[in-house]
Amino acid sequence: MEKLSYDRKKISADIAVIGFALFAMYFGAGNLIFPPDLGVRTGPYWFLSFICYFTTDMGLGIVAVISAMRFDADISALTAPIGKIPSLLVCTANIICLGPALAIPRTAATTFELGLVPVTGIALGNKFALAIFSIIFFVLVFFLTIRPSKVVDIIGKVLTPVLLLSLLILIVKGILTPQGEIGEAISKDIIKDGFYNGYQTLDLMGSMFFAVIILNSARDKGYRTRGECFNITAKSALLSGGMLFIVYSGLCYLGATTGTQWIDKVATGEMNQAGLLINITASLLGRPGTFVLATVVAFACLTTAVGLTSAASEYFYNTSKGKIKQEWAIVAICIISALVCNLGLSKIISFSAPILLLLYPLTVLLVVTAFLRGKIKNRMPYILSSAVTFFISLCESLGTNFGRDRLLSLVESLPLYDYGFCWLLPAAAFFLLGLLVPGPEVVEKNACELS
Repeated sequence: MEKLSYDRKKISADIAVIGFALFAMYFGAGNLIFPPDLGVRTGPYWFLSFICYFTTDMGLGIVAVISAMRFDADISALTAPIGKIPSLLVCTANIICLGPALAIPRTAATTFELGLVPVTGIALGNKFALAIFSIIFFVLVFFLTIRPSKVVDIIGKVLTPVLLLSLLILIVKGILTPQGEIGEAISKDIIKDGFYNGYQTLDLMGSMFFAVIILNSARDKGYRTRGECFNITAKSALLSGGMLFIVYSGLCYLGATTGTQWIDKVATGEMNQAGLLINITASLLGRPGTFVLATVVAFACLTTAVGLTSAASEYFYNTSKGKIKQEWAIVAICIISALVCNLGLSKIISFSAPILLLLYPLTVLLVVTAFLRGKIKNRMPYILSSAVTFFISLCESLGTNFGRDRLLSLVESLPLYDYGFCWLLPAAAFFLLGLLVPGPEVVEKNACELS
């Protein structure tokens, strides 16, 4: 029997399906609304800010997928060096943010505000309409997620082509006939805004848990060895990253050009990210554009919600060692997400900021340092660098969002604060310090070498 590794047509087809599915799972609520807003705010520097955005969004996302695959997508193994309890807390906090607390409800709220409201004319503040919509949305998410083995094929073969076609119509029209010219930047922190908007997408966190879905899909398609699974998932991640680079940069350019018609309202906060995208689309495509946007939003947010719900339910099933049935986890996630969705998009985004400032840097650190585990087995470097990263992130989050000026002044004095990475050099210093401190070794359960 011929080995799968030599069946080039099968491998190419599987990479395409999985890569398309990853693209659709990543491209959700935040990925739609943040790039155009970033383009308006950064003006002539939109591409520089976009590169920063892409780095903390999909750039780190690809790194996270590859990092997770080194441990057979076992997230607890990836975070193991910081200790069993801290590892469990970090993983659970991440999945709650990705699940019913932030990301999944945001997909539904975005679909309502960008998809349903412009097409139907329903008032944005209509709570009854939002409640009914949230029920319908999450019933659909439930039925698409209840069979995990089919999630990737459904998304990759059916939903993604429609999503891509709709996006290309909007972006190509905006490039060929922009309805505005690039104006002056209204942002004072071009680079920092790019990095922080990348945080807001939650794609780094999602990547660690999407890896579970992608690994299961690869195995369902007949790939068994670690090398085969790693090869398929890594190439699929790179494919999805390439597609997302094109789409994100296109949307950011639309904001920098057509979006400048509303630059004053964006600057004063009168127009939020959702309203900006609605106006850009209507300006480029007229009334039919609202239907194009509704299609893009519906498919983008639905595919992301399905991917996140599947990943979250599998995490709770695995963490509880089967005590929490995956079907019941899906039900609970859908119900809680529907309730949070009714807070509205602006409120969900506003209370996500302090949480992400707290969790994102630590997650970045754990994902990146996982590549050092083959050479550095002493746990102390990982523990000390994680502790100082969490402390700095806590100070920055409390200082920025809750008016703790003393804490904020502490982090403002650190190098790279203006770029959103005030934790980076202290983490590196404490990692090196940890090399000098004797400690227990990391017990590797599933790690594999990349060579």
